[in-house]
Amino acid sequence: MNDQADILIVEDERRLRFFAGEVFRFEGIASAAVSNGCEAIAYFEDILNQGGKLPRIMLLDMTMPCLSGYEVYQQIAAQPWSADMIVIITSADGSRVNLLPGPAQTLILHKPYEVTKLLETIRTVAPDLFQPATS
Repeated sequence: MNDQADILIVEDERRLRFFAGEVFRFEGIASAAVSNGCEAIAYFEDILNQGGKLPRIMLLDMTMPCLSGYEVYQQIAAQPWSADMIVIITSADGSRVNLLPGPAQTLILHKPYEVTKLLETIRTVAPDLFQPATS
C-alpha cells in the first residue's frame, strides 16, 4: 500500500485504473489504486490505523462491486477526516449522482473522459500537485 499517495483511484475496470495511474505517474503525481468500494474503505482504514497521510483526492467510480461509489461516498462523508478531501466522481451518467453533504469539494467527471479533461479537473482543484515544467 502506498500511504503517500496524493490521489486514490477507485475503479473496478482494470484498464481505466491502469490508465489513470499511468497518467498521474507521467505527471509526477503519486497515486494508489483499488478495484472496488470495499478495498477503498479498507485503504482508508489502513492509513488511519498506521497514522499515514490520506490522499487529497479520490477519483471514485460510481458503479462497482462490493460497495458502489455512492456507498463509499456516504461512508467517507460521515467521517471528519474527509472534510478536506476532494472527490472526483467518474460516472457514465452523472445525472444520476445524488450526493449527501460530505467532503470539501465534489466534482463529476463524465465517462468516457479524455486525459486532458482528467488533468484539467485535477489541476483546477490541486494545481500544486503538478511539477513545474523545466526548460
